[in-house]
Amino acid sequence: MAKKNLSSVDTAWLRMEEPNNLMMPTGVMVFGAPIELERLRATLEYGLLPFDRFRQRVRWPWRPGGRPYWEDDPELDLDYHLQRAVLPPPGDQAALQDAVSLLASTQLDFSRPLWQLHLVETYGQGSALVCRLHHSLADGVALVHVLLSLADAGPDSLTSQEDLERREGQRVG
Repeated sequence: MAKKNLSSVDTAWLRMEEPNNLMMPTGVMVFGAPIELERLRATLEYGLLPFDRFRQRVRWPWRPGGRPYWEDDPELDLDYHLQRAVLPPPGDQAALQDAVSLLASTQLDFSRPLWQLHLVETYGQGSALVCRLHHSLADGVALVHVLLSLADAGPDSLTSQEDLERREGQRVG
């Protein structure tokens, strides 16, 4: 994909970013059962990476006054964008809140696509997913819809490679 200028609104979100004022909505999804990292990875490859913005990084023009633009990240590293996290015992809500607080106050790397997910594998009897997405990717409501679109319809959804291949064959465009 050719480079594409950021919209005026998205540029404003980037320019408002300061170390003490991050423009990064952070959300948490809690699951009653453990989530397998490889299954989540496959779900992201299928459901998130087809959206251009999740494969692109922001570049600032070399000349003053130029508009920032999106460009494909030729070195996209899903291992950077999807990380494992482990809570200290007892892995309760207080421990999760402390971890989320730390992540929410840590700036994203602007040399990469502006999102990161942290799979917390030790939350109670299940897992949690901490989602950090820069506001320049989309507005908050659109980001929530993107993330919810990743959720399975039920406990037996997307359980095997055959399911992934079947769903891949049903995708449009």
